[in-house]
Amino acid sequence: MAKQYAIIALHGWTGDASSMLPVSKSIGMKSMEWFFPEGPYDAEPFGKSWYGGSHESGWEVKKSFQILDELLSKILENYLPNQIIFLGFSQGAVFTFHYVSDNMQSFGAAIPIAGFVPEERHFNQANFKKKNDTPFLLLHGEEDEIVKPQGSKDMQKVLEKAGYASNLIYYKGGHKIPLSAIKHIKNFILNER
Repeated sequence: MAKQYAIIALHGWTGDASSMLPVSKSIGMKSMEWFFPEGPYDAEPFGKSWYGGSHESGWEVKKSFQILDELLSKILENYLPNQIIFLGFSQGAVFTFHYVSDNMQSFGAAIPIAGFVPEERHFNQANFKKKNDTPFLLLHGEEDEIVKPQGSKDMQKVLEKAGYASNLIYYKGGHKIPLSAIKHIKNFILNER
C-alpha cells in the first residue's frame, strides 16, 4: 500500500532519533511513512539538540538545516510537498517553526507541540513575512511547567502577524504528548487543513 503522508518527526532537547517513535506508534496510521532525523549538536548532560552554542556565544543551526534539507530532498523523490508533515516536540517544535517558516516551499502541515519562539527578536522583525502557505497546528499542555503555554501563544502571534494560517489548541497535561493531543494531530492531518 502506497503511503499518503511523509511525517518528519523532530525530537526535543536531549532526545535522539528514537524519541518520537512512541508518538508514531500512538498515531498508528498505515498511510504514514515516518522519518526520525537526529539533531546534530550534543546536548548537556546527554542526548542531542537542534541548536548548538548558547545565549552568550550565539546559536548555531546550520548543521540542522543541512540535515533537514538533505532528508527533504530524498523524501521529495516519493512525495509531493503537500504530503509532507513536520511534527516537532519541545525544542523540535521550535525547530519545526524555524525551519518551515524559513522555507520557500509550502508543505502539507507543521505541528509544533510545546514550543516557543526562538530568537524572538529575529521573528518579530518587520521583515519576517510569510514565505510559504504551510498551515500550522500548535499544541500545548495547559499544565506544562518546562515550556510554559505562553510559548505557543507567542508563536501563534508571530505566525499570524507574518500571514500564516495557524490554530492553537491547549490540552490537559504537562510537557508530554498525551492521547488527547494525538487525536488533534490525526484530525488536522486528515480533515482540517
